[in-house]
Amino acid sequence: MVSTEFDVALRKVRSAVTQSGPNAVRELDKAVAELVSRPTPAYIVPLLLLLDDEAAHDEAMFSLIHAAEAFDDAEYVPELLEALPTLRSNAPKWASIVLTRTLNSGPTRDLLVRVVREDVSAVQGGNPMAVSAHR
Repeated sequence: MVSTEFDVALRKVRSAVTQSGPNAVRELDKAVAELVSRPTPAYIVPLLLLLDDEAAHDEAMFSLIHAAEAFDDAEYVPELLEALPTLRSNAPKWASIVLTRTLNSGPTRDLLVRVVREDVSAVQGGNPMAVSAHR
């Protein structure tokens, strides 16, 4: 997707997220469908960061989650980990829901654990015991 098309589609999703009328969920679904019509992992983080604990419609938030989760785990998990610190601060309820959904899926959970271990190991210079030493 051309960056400009991506930006326009993402703006439509952002606008739809703020709606609260009777057609809000339908409009958001339509905007998300347009965004994901040409899938790229680049939209996973922006979608997750649109989650809002104060959203008028939970089903609208689940539309965002489902669109992000539609990717292969290998694409989704690193993007989730990138979004999670900000999501946890901005929308802790939805951060918990997204993480719980990830942990409840065996293959996704396994990949999440593997990626986190690899990241920790890389930060510690390959010494997995360094985590214990810092506690």
